[in-house]
Amino acid sequence: MPASPSLILASGSPRRSELLNEYGFDFTVVPPDVEEIEDPEIPIEELTRINAKLKAEAISEIHGGDVVLAADTLVLLDGRALGKPADLA
Repeated sequence: MPASPSLILASGSPRRSELLNEYGFDFTVVPPDVEEIEDPEIPIEELTRINAKLKAEAISEIHGGDVVLAADTLVLLDGRALGKPADLA
């Protein structure tokens, strides 16, 4: 009988790991090594989809038979996207 696919979290986000742990998921964290797109001409909703897909595709190349979960978050303030924080502070 073939092994069940593993769940791969394509993120280095501690909060995303925490959420999956809270709901009892068994998963492996594999942060993707991709350069996210930052383009003010692309609508925010589309930009987050593009970046999440880039992350998922990068990890799927390595873990092709597994289930890959990827996401992207952007914060808007007064209609402008804020960049990712440089650190936890």
